[in-house]
Amino acid sequence: MKPDPNDPRPPYLQVADDLRTSITAGTYKPGERLPSGRELARRYGVAPMTIHHAVGVLRGEQLVESYQGRGVFIADHASARRGGRRPGRAWQDPEIKTLRGDIDRLADRVAGIERLLADGKGRSADPP
Repeated sequence: MKPDPNDPRPPYLQVADDLRTSITAGTYKPGERLPSGRELARRYGVAPMTIHHAVGVLRGEQLVESYQGRGVFIADHASARRGGRRPGRAWQDPEIKTLRGDIDRLADRVAGIERLLADGKGRSADPP
């Protein structure tokens, strides 16, 4: 799966969503090591930094744990998330849920602005 250029979300969020789906579906089992960042970058057709950011999102959700020099592993409690259940009090906190929504909306706006600029629509008709 390569990130969809028409998707308003940044590529790292698209990659994080795809990896999250694989984890919650059981494609990757608890304790299993994810492929290397370079391998994931090749698989998704993105830069290694995009993978780094995507893994950071999953780490923040406590789906993966990373160990310097060893790699990124699926968290043992990740299987508890199947069916929408999330471990820990932080996932039930309405303020965090609100912040996540705000961040998603901001990411959508930034992606829209970037598309406008890339299409040349954000430029004025008369150069200065």
